[in-house]
Amino acid sequence: MPSSSSSDRLVAEFLSRLSGCNTESELWPIQIRVEERFTPHELLRVIAEAPRLPPPVQRWLSQISALLAPNAAMLPDRYERHALAEDIALYSDTSVPAARKILLVCFCGYANRLMLPMPVFLSHISSASCDVLVLRDRHRRHYAAGVPGHSNSLLDLCQRLERELAPQAYQRLCCFGTSAGALPALQAGIFMRAERGIAAGGRFPAHPLRLLDPGTALPAFDPLCACNRESRTLLISAYGQACEEDRLNAARLAAVLPVRDLAYPGISSHNLLLALVSSGRIAGFFARVLG
Repeated sequence: MPSSSSSDRLVAEFLSRLSGCNTESELWPIQIRVEERFTPHELLRVIAEAPRLPPPVQRWLSQISALLAPNAAMLPDRYERHALAEDIALYSDTSVPAARKILLVCFCGYANRLMLPMPVFLSHISSASCDVLVLRDRHRRHYAAGVPGHSNSLLDLCQRLERELAPQAYQRLCCFGTSAGALPALQAGIFMRAERGIAAGGRFPAHPLRLLDPGTALPAFDPLCACNRESRTLLISAYGQACEEDRLNAARLAAVLPVRDLAYPGISSHNLLLALVSSGRIAGFFARVLG
């Protein structure tokens, strides 16, 4: 568990801010920051103080604690957060050599999360087996313009990440994305020659809407193209089988490139990961898609 002074200060700062949240509207902006940024053990330290916090905060902490991995408090979670840019953060246990870990490059969707609060997502992935890089595109351009303030296209983003992170030092490289970040994760997987590109609830971009924005040019080349059928990156498309829009998007993708279809029966929600957490299947999901 990280015990750095910066982590201690972060927890102390947010506990102070949460102590003044007596309404849902006061809580909301602080809740979002916690859910976007905290590690599992930072969140657990906040949850431990719940009895002395206002009722709205207690209700929220009760809800989010129910989503954490059942043994989260006992896991040797040593994730530390390292900011590469305003909307790029690496969660890593530096005590474990990169050669023994997967580098998991994650593309958030429109809600700037991976379908789950960040500490919840991380609680279901061992810090000893993965370094997790989290990317956010707050302009909602499907990463066609890269990550604002860091890169100006998806290809530029991938090339910069390869220089900054040296993925060749890792045992394996996998790209993962949810919703609007799912197909960019597959594209990045091809660009970066990753072992796997994993889409959860993938949605194709609404190009007609983007054409109305003069600041967004459509890419001249899309790696999700039949010309890349020989790519060695294993592409996986996971979705709830009863979610019709996600099923249709997966079928459209499979018509272009060879994709391993991973449909979960009985799930009608677009939020596949939340449904898998709620039904106790999230560990099996990660074991399956990460190999």
